[in-house]
Amino acid sequence: MFKTKLTAERLRDYLMSLFLILSCICLICVMIGFFRMFFPYVNATEWDLLAFIGSVIAAVVTVMGIRVPILSQRREQIKLKYESILKQLILASKSTRMILGAPNYKFYDDNGDIDLSLTLEFQAKYIHDYIEEVSKFRVNLIESMDLVRFEHMEAELRSFARFQFLYENLDVYIKVEKISDLFVLSIREYLDRAIALENFFIEYQNEILQKYKQLIDEPSRGLFKL
Repeated sequence: MFKTKLTAERLRDYLMSLFLILSCICLICVMIGFFRMFFPYVNATEWDLLAFIGSVIAAVVTVMGIRVPILSQRREQIKLKYESILKQLILASKSTRMILGAPNYKFYDDNGDIDLSLTLEFQAKYIHDYIEEVSKFRVNLIESMDLVRFEHMEAELRSFARFQFLYENLDVYIKVEKISDLFVLSIREYLDRAIALENFFIEYQNEILQKYKQLIDEPSRGLFKL
């Protein structure tokens, strides 16, 4: 279990809750004063004033009784949502994290020079496999990921459309006497895009994990806030 810390944000929430409670008490006192001012003939011994105070207190208790379960239910729903996202990202990362190391893998010929054909073929296969894996698990993120991030992910995946053509014709590009510099730059560009997309998933996972920890650290933030 994560340790609870009295952060500045949490202290501010406590002070805000205390301020609102004191404001409600002051408002009740003012209402009682106005009630006595406009209805001076009311006799407290006849329980009219006590009945009024009791009705106000009952209304406050009713609001609290409704709001607290609603907030608790919403917190539980958010917690389950975060858990679902984290599980999906963690499972997917087992096969997608490898793209981060793809630029470091190089093949050499008998003379000790980089074998450009094998290296490009290896990197292209890594990119292709990465796109396939992301395309599979993206379906599971439709319901849980927010719209802005989901659209960013979709835009990045759409940017690999031309790569599919390059990959399908890979033999044409690499099995030649001199590999085109444009093809080399294209593979490197798509590899950089794949790495950037994976870093996007890492940042998103860390952000969701931080929010999930905050829910665990602060199981109840009061009546007025989640």
